[in-house]
Amino acid sequence: MEKRVAKVEGLYLQGEPNECFSGTITFELRPDCICYGWSINTKEGIWLKGMSVSLRVIPEDKEYFEFALQHSLEGLRRYRSNRQKVFDVESCAWLNDAES
Repeated sequence: MEKRVAKVEGLYLQGEPNECFSGTITFELRPDCICYGWSINTKEGIWLKGMSVSLRVIPEDKEYFEFALQHSLEGLRRYRSNRQKVFDVESCAWLNDAES
């Protein structure tokens, strides 16, 4: 199974003003989907979440991992706790090349 890891950084909006967060998003290509999980570190602790993207919804002209990365970043941007945004993503980059 092919795997990729991306690093993500930004502002944690529920902590002290301008508190930063950092974390990783790990992706794994499976026969019918790409599974991914966040591990986001803040001063208050670690946020974990897992999701998947069906390969059927990824357009043919899109690379699987790039599409899943955008899906995961949109999920982070939209994530809410007590109806309030939690994360403001400022940067994201792949940590590793594709590997088998």
